[in-house]
Amino acid sequence: MPVPNVTSCCFGSDGELFVTTANHWGVREGEQPPPQAGSVFRVTGLDRIRGTPSVMYKGSLPLISD
Repeated sequence: MPVPNVTSCCFGSDGELFVTTANHWGVREGEQPPPQAGSVFRVTGLDRIRGTPSVMYKGSLPLISD
């Protein structure tokens, strides 16, 4: 990646991988982040590589009130 801080990635369809990056996280004071920092990148050509299937949470979530 042309940026220093990859934050997450997930597989799309048809051999695609989507990679998110941070904009200012980890940049030293007084420095500017790379121009593409904070972008989402799409990696293609991963035809034989697949992620694991998503599993939907079937439990209940507690309600939080103020």
